[in-house]
Amino acid sequence: MSAAVARVVANPPRLNVPNHLLDTQSFPSHATLNDVLAPSKQSVHFRGFQRGKLHRQKLQLTNKANGARRFHVLNPSTGYFKICFNKTGKLMSGMSLTISVEFSASEYNIYEDFIKIHCEGGHNLVIPLHAYPILDLASFPKSLSFTNTPVCKSVFKKIKLSCPVAVDFLFRLQCTGHPSLSVTPNSGIIPGEGIVQVKVVFCPMEYITASAMVELAVQQFDNPVYKCHVTGVCQPGGTRDLVMGAESTLTPSL
Repeated sequence: MSAAVARVVANPPRLNVPNHLLDTQSFPSHATLNDVLAPSKQSVHFRGFQRGKLHRQKLQLTNKANGARRFHVLNPSTGYFKICFNKTGKLMSGMSLTISVEFSASEYNIYEDFIKIHCEGGHNLVIPLHAYPILDLASFPKSLSFTNTPVCKSVFKKIKLSCPVAVDFLFRLQCTGHPSLSVTPNSGIIPGEGIVQVKVVFCPMEYITASAMVELAVQQFDNPVYKCHVTGVCQPGGTRDLVMGAESTLTPSL
C-alpha cells in the first residue's frame, strides 16, 4: 500500500439486506448508553490486526433494568466484521449476553462499522467497531547524550524508524529546548516495510550543558507521541575528548 494510513479509510462492501428495524428505528451515529443495557465496552478495537487472520473479541451486554427486557442485536453492515451469540427470548435483570465479535481483512487499512441494538423500553444503542494497523515505536530511545563537544563543532546521532507492515505512516518531530540541539527532518513518511533515518544534532556555540526534548508523533488511529530527553556538553578540552572518545553516531535500530 503506497498511501499513508492516515489518509486511507476502507471502502467496505455493504451487505444490502433489508431489515425492518433499520428501516423503522432511529439509531445514533456514535457510541451511546441507556438505562436498559450496560455494554462491557463502549467500542471494540482490533488494534494492530494481521491481514488474512481471523481476530475475535468478547462483548457483554448486561440487563441493568428492574425486569426482564427484550432487545435485538443487529449485524454489522460490512463483511469485515461479524458477530455470533446465542439469545432466546427476554434477558432477565442482572443477566448478561456474550457476543463474539470477529474481524478479518486481506488488506491493511482502517475499517469501521457498528453494532446496533434495539432496546425494549429504552433508547437504542450503538457500539462502534474499529480495526486498524499500528506502528509500535515503544523502543524509541528515552534519552540521548552527547559527550564533550568542541565549540562550533556539529555532531549527530542517527535514529532508525522502521515499519514492519506494508503501510506508510506519517510522522512529525519537534525539538524544544536549547537551540544548540535540533532534529532533522521535522516530518516525513515511514515507508511500509521500510526504514527512515532521523538525526539529532548538537552544535554548541559556547561552553554549555544543553538539554532538549524531542517528541515523535506518529499519525495513526491513536496518535501516539514518543519522547526522548537529549543532553549535550561543551566544555574546555572538547576537541581532545572527541578524538579520544570517538563519539558514536548511531543508536540501535527500532
